[in-house]
Amino acid sequence: MNSLLTELHDAQRARNDLLKWKLIVVAALGGAGLGLSQASISPRAPLALALIPLTCVYVDLLCRNLSIRTKTISAFMAREGVGADASVEARYARFYQSQTPTRGPALESLALFGQRPSCVSLS
Repeated sequence: MNSLLTELHDAQRARNDLLKWKLIVVAALGGAGLGLSQASISPRAPLALALIPLTCVYVDLLCRNLSIRTKTISAFMAREGVGADASVEARYARFYQSQTPTRGPALESLALFGQRPSCVSLS
């Protein structure tokens, strides 16, 4: 169970880092495309601006993959951690899985794709 928890925390940390880098890269591309670093606009400014949506889609897909991984691990821990001697993490995973349908879509899913996410089911 400890290796699963480590994997879960690593995936969450990686997702947070990706979102941070997405902001930095979009800001850099936008600055270069709008000519904020020079007195005149570069002839390649439209290319830099055209890369912004592609960068966002790429990072969003990577974040979605990490989200699916964390939800899958959480669902597995909830399903396999049944019993009186279950750890706090397994009990929390069960609680989280029981609350997911009533809470609606995660804010991250709305921010990344602007739509209701599909549920991950292991059964």
